Amino acid sequence: MDFEPNDTTTVSIPAMKLALTVTIATTIDVGAADDQGRVEARITYDDVTFDATMNGQPVPMPALRTSLEGRAVTMVYDRDGRIVDFKVDGIADPMFAALRPMMSSLFGASTGNITLAVGETVTRPMEFSLPIPNASPLGGFTFEAKFTLNSVTAEGADRIAHLTTAIAGQMKPRAAGPDGATAAIDMQLSGSGTMDVNVDRGLVKKGEQLMTIDATIRGIPDGAAQPPGMRLRGTMKMSQATEP
Repeated sequence: MDFEPNDTTTVSIPAMKLALTVTIATTIDVGAADDQGRVEARITYDDVTFDATMNGQPVPMPALRTSLEGRAVTMVYDRDGRIVDFKVDGIADPMFAALRPMMSSLFGASTGNITLAVGETVTRPMEFSLPIPNASPLGGFTFEAKFTLNSVTAEGADRIAHLTTAIAGQMKPRAAGPDGATAAIDMQLSGSGTMDVNVDRGLVKKGEQLMTIDATIRGIPDGAAQPPGMRLRGTMKMSQATEP
């Protein structure tokens, strides 16, 4: 994280190196389909651990662990595998309302059945806005995810599809922010990875994604003053494993 100096900056702020490792263990309980073919999946966060450092020094994060451990999320899927509704235990609906449009757009675009032959690639475009406090309206966080089927192997009675993935996206602020907005965000994201999907059970057996992020956060001028901005650059690695 680097800070951008400007004419109003009186104190030099050194760059910071942040590192965060998050490990989450969950249990997923899937119910039977109803008359409309909808299925509820309840995801319980059994164990959550955080390991964070700033410039090599440990940063305690007990509040985040306490807020997640034991909490449950319920997803409602339609007969085509798309998420049509969801709720979070312990969070009142008015508090959750701001996230609902973003989550519905994201899940609605990123889930659902994919039909591929070996060697084929399919692209899933997505677009949504992030409800970031005091930030200018985003022109939309747009990105596309590509899935390529490399092979299908047998594992007992199940078929395992082996895929490679690629993702590229960007987030751009609109030209003018609303009254009260104090920041505008410009972000680029790209990455690739692998994914093994149990076709017969309908779950991701394991996967790994490596992404790079380059973002600039600039303050919106208040009168003639231009607040200092910052640039964020980094990598993010996500690993997933599922045991039926």
